[in-house]
Amino acid sequence: MTAVDPPPDVEAGLGDSSSGVDSPEAEIAALQRDLLEARDKLAAAEAMLAQRQRTRLGLTARVLRAALTDPIRRRTVVRDLGRAVLDRMPPTGGPAAVRKVTHPLPELVLPAAKVVRPNLTAAVILDPFSEVALG
Repeated sequence: MTAVDPPPDVEAGLGDSSSGVDSPEAEIAALQRDLLEARDKLAAAEAMLAQRQRTRLGLTARVLRAALTDPIRRRTVVRDLGRAVLDRMPPTGGPAAVRKVTHPLPELVLPAAKVVRPNLTAAVILDPFSEVALG
């Protein structure tokens, strides 16, 4: 067999429709389906990679990887890491719990004494621990 000749198993399958080989059109359609499926998987993998790179951990990993390969980046790795973390902070610079309230809360007036409502019936289901404690 020379470099130009196809392998013997391919030669045997050519032109023989009874050997289980599909028509070229069916094979092309199957390959196109496989290609579309592979492109979908690639797009999903790229989206997951992009999402991972947008996180602080992904950004930190990229900065450290660059510092390992580039001697100039080794000298600036601390500054680059600081910038990467600060760029990912919330716009206010801190957690949401310390933000100032922009709308005033309504004033609630509490009653001076216990409110007695003899016509109000209420049922309470207690768990065994509460039943012993209040019992």
